[in-house]
Amino acid sequence: MNRITFTLIIATIFTVAGITFATKHEWLIAAVFIIIGVIYVIKGVNRGSSKK
Repeated sequence: MNRITFTLIIATIFTVAGITFATKHEWLIAAVFIIIGVIYVIKGVNRGSSKK
């Protein structure tokens, strides 16, 4: 498994965790998880575009 795939899997996990906490109305924890997920997505996209 390459680093880009691994980064996107981690981003998906953090985003799903954020959505789960949002449905339980834990807004602060949800925001933190979603922000971390977005950061990992941006890192994955930047890593993928820099290798081309």
